[in-house]
Amino acid sequence: MKTSRVKMQRRAAWLMPAGLIACGWLLYPRQTVYAFPEFLGCFQARYQAAYPQIVGSKLTVNAPATCAPPAVPPQNCALMCHRNGVGSEDNLTRYGLDFYRKHVLQGLSIDAAFAALEGADSDHDGWTNLQEIAAVTFPGDPTDHPRSGSTVTSSVAVISDEGAGTVESTTSSVVNTGTGTGVSAQPLDGGGGAPVTLTFTDVTQPGDTSLATSATGPAPPGGFQLGTPALYYEVTTTAAYTGSITICIHYANAMFTDTANLHLLHYESGAWVDVTTSNDTANQVICGSVASLSPFLIAQLTDFTPPVLTLPGDAVLEATGPGGAVATFSATAVDDIDGARPVTCAPVSGSTFALGTTPVVCTASDTRGNTANGSFTITVRDTTPPVLTLPGSLILEATSPTGAAATFDAAAVDIVDGALPVACTPPSGATFPLGTTTVTCSSSDRRANTASGGFPVLVRDTTPPMAACTPVVLPGDKDADDHDDGAPGGLYRVTGSDAVGPLRLAIGPYALASGAVIKLAVTRQPGVVEIAKTTPSGIRRFRVGAADAFILARDGAGNSANALCPLGRDRDGDDDHERHDKR
Repeated sequence: MKTSRVKMQRRAAWLMPAGLIACGWLLYPRQTVYAFPEFLGCFQARYQAAYPQIVGSKLTVNAPATCAPPAVPPQNCALMCHRNGVGSEDNLTRYGLDFYRKHVLQGLSIDAAFAALEGADSDHDGWTNLQEIAAVTFPGDPTDHPRSGSTVTSSVAVISDEGAGTVESTTSSVVNTGTGTGVSAQPLDGGGGAPVTLTFTDVTQPGDTSLATSATGPAPPGGFQLGTPALYYEVTTTAAYTGSITICIHYANAMFTDTANLHLLHYESGAWVDVTTSNDTANQVICGSVASLSPFLIAQLTDFTPPVLTLPGDAVLEATGPGGAVATFSATAVDDIDGARPVTCAPVSGSTFALGTTPVVCTASDTRGNTANGSFTITVRDTTPPVLTLPGSLILEATSPTGAAATFDAAAVDIVDGALPVACTPPSGATFPLGTTTVTCSSSDRRANTASGGFPVLVRDTTPPMAACTPVVLPGDKDADDHDDGAPGGLYRVTGSDAVGPLRLAIGPYALASGAVIKLAVTRQPGVVEIAKTTPSGIRRFRVGAADAFILARDGAGNSANALCPLGRDRDGDDDHERHDKR
């Protein structure tokens, strides 16, 4: 059963019986302790058990010299404690002197004396005794100490209750790291190995880089398992550096069932982060890149199940502009170990999707690199016809018998294609007949979405015709009943016109042709009476009341106009009538 260092330090308080010195469970007379080869052998055994990295080094070499009073046969002496191998109390090195005080004068056991001296600097060279022992330099010789670039290791000795020396699962080492670019450091572990290689991009100030390995540490993330044995690597440095650090760990000392799925994890801000950049399974070296140093762990990935993606179904959207339409959607992922995981989709939600079908590809990964992929489609279509802008009802005045020409504007705008041409029948500028004509218009976008519409065009005739009754003189026109009283003869030319037609001219109930010449005789009787007798020239004769001497013109639309016939001096129509009757 192992004891902790605390228990070992408590044991350091043990005092030996007066006159005796202990080495393990053996007791030796105090005054002759250095003369016994058994003690030297015990010392070396306990020393190498506490610091296994010195085995076979100069620190374990015994010098061939006398080791005590001359009466004692010559014995080998440990150079660790004696200068020049002269074994006497007045020839001790500074470390040997400190050990003498702890072990002989204070009565601490050898193991307790070792522990008590580890943090001291016996030879005052700036290095602790433990650092010098780790660097295999003499802790009692100020001229022999670790230098820049040398490796300094230290291990924690744990002494069992039975006195056997073992090494605790936590070991540490220190290596002095110099300045420069591409600087490498290989601190040793407690067993003298160098499983970790660090390569600094740029070291700006030298310092000590240390390695501590431990069997315990923060649990790996879900889906990872530790090797056998479990090894955590605590790497620190007092050197100042910039840029990244490449760390490579040789994992031959741990067993894994699947080395192809090993990952190098870095403990950052309370969580393990996978920093793996390579894994050489043939040489059993795994590497990663980091910006800081902290605990590292090699763990085997055992979870190969990706998260479960939940994606929307395929969507169909109507275009809202030339670019297509904006699509928003939600995608989620849940992992058995990590729980909810972020989902990355391309294109992202809220993007504008072009006309047509676009696949959306989504991915989600767990913290172990297992990735789920999925996709759906977004189809943007244009089924919206253009918007027609047409005039309202048009009312035109006829300008000819065929009607009137109509001009108008018609426009169409499509949400995708913008302004579009419009086709109308009849087209703008055409002549529209009298009455109402419906104009039909249509416009189509590039996807054959068609908008149709129409409006009425009314052509009407509201303009009255033109009429005239103009006096004329025709030579030789003399009827038998005309008076010779100097009157103008009562002859009139009737004319009329209309832009549309047809036109009817009349005096009273009697139709007249435009251009006809009539002869009017005024009577006191109202109304119009055609006299049957006409002149040889065919001039029609009418007896009219003064108020009825006008020409009425009426067109086909019912528009009418009157033209007064300018009459001469009044005549006695009755006498004339009587004379006409007598004849």
